[in-house]
Amino acid sequence: MVLHLRIILLTFNLFEVVFCLLLHRTVVDTVYALQDRVKELEQEQRRLRADVDEERRCRRKLELLVKQQISKFMGISCSAEADGSGGGPGDPSVAPSSQDGIPSSQDGGS
Repeated sequence: MVLHLRIILLTFNLFEVVFCLLLHRTVVDTVYALQDRVKELEQEQRRLRADVDEERRCRRKLELLVKQQISKFMGISCSAEADGSGGGPGDPSVAPSSQDGIPSSQDGGS
């Protein structure tokens, strides 16, 4: 009977040791898995940051291009008004009076 109790206690202790080892192993595996996940998240963060920086550069370039086109259009429009032709280029309400700057007979030229 005492021998059976000792065997039972040893078996119980063995199960306890195995359980603790498995639990410890599980914790170690979990820590390594978490470290790997943190590295993945850091890499993803770097990629996203690079994407945001690239988007900012492209947006600034686009804004500059739009400003240049607007100022170019406004310059053409202002010079057309100063010439007295009225509208800007492509304005269908204002027909050009001549081609290549040569007045036609309809404009009152000789």
